[in-house]
Amino acid sequence: MLALAVILLLIGLAFVVAEVFFVSMGLLSLLAGACILGADILAFEHSPLMGWVFIGAEVVLIPAIVVLAFRILPKLPFGRRMLLTGPVTEPK
Repeated sequence: MLALAVILLLIGLAFVVAEVFFVSMGLLSLLAGACILGADILAFEHSPLMGWVFIGAEVVLIPAIVVLAFRILPKLPFGRRMLLTGPVTEPK
């Protein structure tokens, strides 16, 4: 059961990263939320302490992964095409 919870958590985190890179109009976010919620439920069924450990890990990991994904996005070829560059000004 705990192994399934860890796998669901990893899949949910992968969906969070995919939501940053691909336009899905929230579908990937819903899948991520469902996987993470399922992981939490399975972790709480294992033990209440394990459930709180999962929630604590999610509170730290999800924002860190989102920030990391947004830092990596401009460095990828398709990310450079997605993002606009600012106006180029000539020095006076």
